[in-house]
Amino acid sequence: MDNTVPFRHSLFCLPYLQGESYEPQSPAPANRRTALVIVPSSAGITDVRERAYAQFFAARGLVCLIPDPFSKAGVTQCLSCQAAVPDTEMLYAARAAYAQLAARKDVGDIGIMGVSKGGLAALHAAMAFVPSLPPFMGRFAFHLCLAPPASIQLRTPRATGAPVLMLLGSKDDFTEAAPAQAYAQRILAVNPTLRLDCRVVAGAHHAWESRGAVRYLPDAERYAHCLFYLENDGSYTDSHTGRHLLAEDFWQELSQHATQGAHVGGGTDALFAWTCHTLLDFIKEIKAR
Repeated sequence: MDNTVPFRHSLFCLPYLQGESYEPQSPAPANRRTALVIVPSSAGITDVRERAYAQFFAARGLVCLIPDPFSKAGVTQCLSCQAAVPDTEMLYAARAAYAQLAARKDVGDIGIMGVSKGGLAALHAAMAFVPSLPPFMGRFAFHLCLAPPASIQLRTPRATGAPVLMLLGSKDDFTEAAPAQAYAQRILAVNPTLRLDCRVVAGAHHAWESRGAVRYLPDAERYAHCLFYLENDGSYTDSHTGRHLLAEDFWQELSQHATQGAHVGGGTDALFAWTCHTLLDFIKEIKAR
């Protein structure tokens, strides 16, 4: 059985960021605590997913922040309209959470994780340059990317060098495994020495943190059949047609490619526990190096 510690949950609201904090209540280790930014999925900040992961990791001594990228747009989720909170806003929120943690004297390494839309933010946070975003002055120590969509890929995915773990569901029809695997191969082709582990979770549907029967969400907006390259100048290229799009036109164009409906859930307590410990083991391995 794990050694766990009590933790304190609180909400925070700053001029540039709001969200939730999970603080271990045990004495800080001599070499400072590891912290984790947990970027939410398009379904919003939920008990079964983001808060459950934060509780697991905080109980094992990690400081956890869940940034809220939705309130700025006046929504609590964007599952049925992905453009309501663009991917850049997810990254801005992740960076703001990083800055808040980096200012603390009791925090050392800061990692990032996310599921689905948040998983893509965690993956692109591993890139040294993301077009249309200003340079990032920080550097996440590790990246945990669960079921990231791969319909928008960087043309030149040059990594910071921090280790990356991707977990993909074999039965995921929302953010399918095959495109994400292909993206992982593209990233490795540009960064051959990068530690990037891409694993497929057998039998898992999207949002496998949700227990019980698999459910169908008819309004879930997905783009698994698309592939757009984000060019170095901030424009986009449709890989299927070669059509070039300016950044200001992209999300409107993307919405025309949307399809609706996906299956989610079907998870078990055992699968969630396996996921948590797989992520924790990866963190421990990285820190032991």
